[in-house]
Amino acid sequence: MNFPDRNDWAPRVGFAWDPRGNGKTSLRGAFGVFYDILKAEDNLQFNGKPPYFASAGFGFPPLAGNPTTEVNYLTQPFVAAGVPNPFPSRPPPQNLDFAAAGYLPIGASGNIFVDDPHLRTPYTYQYHLTFQREIAENTVFQAGYVGSASRKLTALTDVNPFVLGTFNRVLNLTAPASPCGATDLFLCYASLHEFRNTSSASYNSLLATLQKQFSGPGVFGHSYFTLAYTYSHNIDNASGFQNRNQAVPYYQPNLFRASSDMDVRNRIVFSGGWELPFEKAWENGSKRLTQGWNVFPIVSWHTGYPLDIFANLPSAFNFNSPGPSAAGDAGLVRANLVKPVQTFDPRTSRTIGSSTGNFWFDPTSFTNTNFPSDAEAVAAPETRTYGSLPRNAFRGPGNYDIDMAFSKSTPVRENLRVEVRADIFNLLNHAEFANPDTNISSPTFGRLLYTFQPRIIQLSLRLSF
Repeated sequence: MNFPDRNDWAPRVGFAWDPRGNGKTSLRGAFGVFYDILKAEDNLQFNGKPPYFASAGFGFPPLAGNPTTEVNYLTQPFVAAGVPNPFPSRPPPQNLDFAAAGYLPIGASGNIFVDDPHLRTPYTYQYHLTFQREIAENTVFQAGYVGSASRKLTALTDVNPFVLGTFNRVLNLTAPASPCGATDLFLCYASLHEFRNTSSASYNSLLATLQKQFSGPGVFGHSYFTLAYTYSHNIDNASGFQNRNQAVPYYQPNLFRASSDMDVRNRIVFSGGWELPFEKAWENGSKRLTQGWNVFPIVSWHTGYPLDIFANLPSAFNFNSPGPSAAGDAGLVRANLVKPVQTFDPRTSRTIGSSTGNFWFDPTSFTNTNFPSDAEAVAAPETRTYGSLPRNAFRGPGNYDIDMAFSKSTPVRENLRVEVRADIFNLLNHAEFANPDTNISSPTFGRLLYTFQPRIIQLSLRLSF
C-alpha cells in the first residue's frame, strides 16, 4: 500500500472574449489541473504472486542433436527444469522455507510488481487558446492550440538493478549462485518491478476546423458539414502500464523520452449530415416517401502509430545476467540498426532473404547481435548499450476510411415516428493494414499479417413515441 497524497489541489480558470462585440469573433482560453487516480489493483495484485499464488518458471536447456531417449520436458517438466512443484496451491505456512519452496530469488518466478509506498497522484496541466470567426453566413472557422503537461505518471522501474560494474544486484549481499549464495537466503532477489512516479508526458497540437450549416431551400436543405485537421505531437518516456513501453531504466529514466506509443501526428476528418432533396425533386410525390431521407458521411485519414523493435535477447529471461546495459534490464534493449529503415508498399508481395510476403519495412535493417557480453558490459562502461535503434523511431501504416450512414424517418401518426437506418463501415471495403510483425525473432518479422475489419453493414429500426 502507499501513503495518502493530500496535496491534490485542482484550480481551473477560463475566459471568452468577443473583441468586436458583434458576435462574429471570439477568443477563448482555459487552464486547469486534473488528477488521475491510483488504482487499488496496484496494491491488490499481490494476491496473484508467489507465495500467495502458485507458479513455476521453466527454463529448459536446448536439445543437442536428435535425442534417442525420452525427453521429459513435457512429461516431467519440474524434474527437467530442476524446480520444485508448487502445485496444488495452498496458503503459505508461517514458517515457509522460501529457498526449499523454490521462491528464491524473489522476482524470478513470474513478474513481481510492487508499489512505491510514497506514490503521489499523477496530474496534468491542460491549457488551450482558441480563435473562432464567422467568415460567411453560417460558416465558422476555428483554429486553436491545445496542450498538456503531465507529471508524476506511473511507470515500472526495476528497483533491484545490478550495481554498475559488478555482478551483484542492489538488494543482494553477494552475487547469486544457483539460485542464491548461502549467505543470501534472506536477501535473495531477482528483478523487482516497482510502480513509481517516474514518467512525464507532454502534448501539443494545432486544431483547425471549418463548419458549414445549410438551412435554406437549396439542394443541401437542412444540412451541416465539418472539416477538421489536427497536427499534434505526444511525447513521453513511458506510455503506461500494459502498453509497449511501460518501464524505464533505473539509472536513466529519461533515456527513452520520445514520441509516445499512441502518438498520431496528422489527422483529417470530414463529417456531416445531408438532408437529401427528394421532397423538392418530386413535389407531387407522397410526402411519406420523399421526406426524411438523410445521409451521414465520415471520411477520415491519419498517419501511422510509432513502431518499436526490441532485441529480444536471451539475457532478458536470466536474472543472473547484467545484460548489455550492465543493469540487468535486457528486456528494455532495442535492436541494433545496421542500415536506414526502408518501408514498402504493403499491397505488393516481395521476397527479402528467405521470407516472402507483404513487407512494411526491410527486416535486414535490424539485428539483435553485436551486443557486449556480460563480462564486457560490467568491465567496460563504454560498451554498455540499450541498442542503437531509438525508441519509436519509425511508424506503421497510416489509415484512411469512409463510413456512411443512410436513414429514412417517416411519421406514422402525430406521436409516432419510424426511422430505418443503415450504417456502413469501411464503405469501399479496402484493406486497412494493422501494424506489422515487430518481433525480431519471428520468421515473419517486418511483414503485415493482419488488416482491420472489412466492410460491415448494420441495419436498425427505431420507433419514437
